[in-house]
Amino acid sequence: MKEVIQFADSKKHTLTLYHFHFSYIIVEAEFNSLGIRGPLMRRSREEIAVGILRSCMPNKLTVTQLMAGQNLCYKVLMGHLKHLVAISLVDFEEVGRRRSYSTTESGIHAMRCYRDAVAQLTGNTSSCRLFPKQETRRLL
Repeated sequence: MKEVIQFADSKKHTLTLYHFHFSYIIVEAEFNSLGIRGPLMRRSREEIAVGILRSCMPNKLTVTQLMAGQNLCYKVLMGHLKHLVAISLVDFEEVGRRRSYSTTESGIHAMRCYRDAVAQLTGNTSSCRLFPKQETRRLL
């Protein structure tokens, strides 16, 4: 059974899914406002760090939960976590042999600043006070 599902938005971004035996395979995808990327594009270090900060923000997560949620192997995830703990954006709590990680206040602030900077670069509105409201300008 082969079923093709295509999603498209007003900006002509498309996502094509092929359905084989109750599983979806992303065959072609383009970057859109939802953050869907094609199979050859990789996340930057900053995108991975923001993903970790966002995951740990509502509640504490273990390494296994972070690995599954961020789709990272143990070695790569631990490298990022050690760096984020060293610069005090993530804190950890050890109960027995289990470590759980959570985002600190400065981590939440850094994540919001990153989000606002990306919004400015992509031409969207941001809530950051550091960036003045932009006027629409005509190109010459």
